[in-house]
Amino acid sequence: RVGGPHPYVRCNAAGPRQVQDHVGRWRLVLRERLLRFDGGTPSLRLAVVAGPAPASANSASVTSVLRGARADLVVVLGSVGDDVRRARANLEAFAAAELPVLLLAGGRDEEVVLDEALDGLSAAARPLVIDTRGLRAVSVGPVLLALLSGSRDGMDARSAGGCGYHPDDLAELEQALGAASSGGR
Repeated sequence: RVGGPHPYVRCNAAGPRQVQDHVGRWRLVLRERLLRFDGGTPSLRLAVVAGPAPASANSASVTSVLRGARADLVVVLGSVGDDVRRARANLEAFAAAELPVLLLAGGRDEEVVLDEALDGLSAAARPLVIDTRGLRAVSVGPVLLALLSGSRDGMDARSAGGCGYHPDDLAELEQALGAASSGGR
């Protein structure tokens, strides 16, 4: 936790959560803070969406849009839910498309809410939703996604439990990206 004018949690400082060995057609390889997806298609189609917080997502609509986009991978850019019930329901809605879902916590998201929502996911959704707070990058074929959860110095945090990043997190990200691009992936 970081104090100051906008107290927050350094979500990027957490270690990576456990990931499955396989998600759909993908084989997942976690090495330190880099997650590599192997076995996909030669061309990658990403669906990048912001979470619906403070509202709830309509599961049928989300599934229809994601399947219609023929996405290979879903990236959720924070705003997952302001309470555990909504966050869990929204993550379940994204997972209902039966695609891997990368969750990148935003400044609005709170550490405890995310932890409890992720822990409470259904058996069907749990392997599909990947919490990226402890990761620095995700590699999918030739694509390298740099990951930085939260808002700078917790500026968007709704409470002291909100996700933020510290300038040190930027330096760690830069170092990790350098290692990944020089053969670490």
